[in-house]
Amino acid sequence: MSQQNGRVLRSLHVLLIVVVGATTGCDPVRTMEQKVDILVTDGMEIPLSGVTVKLKPAFETSSRANNIPESKRRENWQRAEWSSTTTSAEGQATIRIEGTGLDFNKGEQPEKTRSLEGKRIVLILESEGIGTESIEANLALGEIIELTRYKLTIVSLSVPQYLDRE
Repeated sequence: MSQQNGRVLRSLHVLLIVVVGATTGCDPVRTMEQKVDILVTDGMEIPLSGVTVKLKPAFETSSRANNIPESKRRENWQRAEWSSTTTSAEGQATIRIEGTGLDFNKGEQPEKTRSLEGKRIVLILESEGIGTESIEANLALGEIIELTRYKLTIVSLSVPQYLDRE
């Protein structure tokens, strides 16, 4: 084979790779955010300030990929970051929950299935003077989650919004 034919074949090979890459593209990955306004009080309805509240979707809520072994999904869930906030003097706070994943939706808003409303979450509440408690509960507007030393109320729950702009 001549040197010129070799160059033509290499050029065609590169062109084929570029065309295939351009037409198939990448899987669409998007980041969304959902905000949860909370009120933290003690058992006598007194607002608690300075309480750190951590939240993340429960394992069953967050592990949707059926083709990945459960042990690997659980390992990924355990490594996932917690959304965290600290309550104000009035016992109020907003938790911003972010999630990035495959999203084939072409619309301006995430699909309703991306919302955590009505799904299981894990909460950790901790304060230096009171201690640490955790619980798994449903995330729903108006939900009152009672622990031993804390009472958490879901005051408002936003609809998910995309953070990335295409």
